[in-house]
Amino acid sequence: MTITSLIEEITNLIALTIPIALALALFAFFWQVYQSFGKLDSVDSRAEARNALVWSIIALFVVVSLGGIIAVFTTTFPDLQG
Repeated sequence: MTITSLIEEITNLIALTIPIALALALFAFFWQVYQSFGKLDSVDSRAEARNALVWSIIALFVVVSLGGIIAVFTTTFPDLQG
């Protein structure tokens, strides 16, 4: 196994997991939005819900960024496209 084939396998594996991770992050975001409507009664629970929403937005950003990096990587090195 050459280094090129190893990088190709890793890239293909990551590219397959990006849509799954994006779906999970999107589900988590909408779940946090749904749960935050039930936590509007006190200031502490609102702050907790806001914190959870911020982290779910960060997770969405990370997953989309990783997908973009993989897309740029496979476009730059076309030999790595499975």
